[in-house]
Amino acid sequence: VKHSDLPELAEQLINVKKLVSQSLHQLEVQQLLIQSVENGILQCDRLRQDFDLAQDQLKETISELSSTEAEEHEQLAALRTALQGRAAADLIADIDLHIENVRSCKAATARAKEQILAQQQLLSSVREQCKQLSSHCPALLHQTKKKMDVYSCLTRIKWKYDSPEDEVCGFVARPDKKDVIPFKLDTKNSSQYFVTNFLWDQLACNSSDFL
Repeated sequence: VKHSDLPELAEQLINVKKLVSQSLHQLEVQQLLIQSVENGILQCDRLRQDFDLAQDQLKETISELSSTEAEEHEQLAALRTALQGRAAADLIADIDLHIENVRSCKAATARAKEQILAQQQLLSSVREQCKQLSSHCPALLHQTKKKMDVYSCLTRIKWKYDSPEDEVCGFVARPDKKDVIPFKLDTKNSSQYFVTNFLWDQLACNSSDFL
């Protein structure tokens, strides 16, 4: 490298450093977005399970209310049949009481049906949201992969994507020396600034690739 080329080389290295920092930040943002989509899908599954359980319980309640209503009708019919053998006032009071019970059963049944309808509408809305989130995942992953392929070509950094969330792993390829520099950084104990500068130091060892 000629001495006259050093300013241009320094500017190129600074630009590459900015690209690396931006790519790391964008990767973190993309990973958070993907995690948000996965959490949304899990939440949808939990809501569906809760909905199924609630529906079973409401159906059981409706069945019990219907049975109670039938029993009340039977008792009401029996009271009317026994009208001639008992005092009219007592029978009328019993009849009114059973009529009120029947009305209460009908009202409770109507409320239970309204709850089922509301939960069906909620589940439909959640399913639609999950469908929309799922449709964005392939495009998002494809776009992220294309960006990372470009950055890998520029920087010669190969990332280990299946590493734990609190680790940054991979290696830096050095074709001119026919070797690689592996790295494994703990993000809990290392700041993003430290990680960026550490990778930049490894790239600086092979800066001729960027000329």
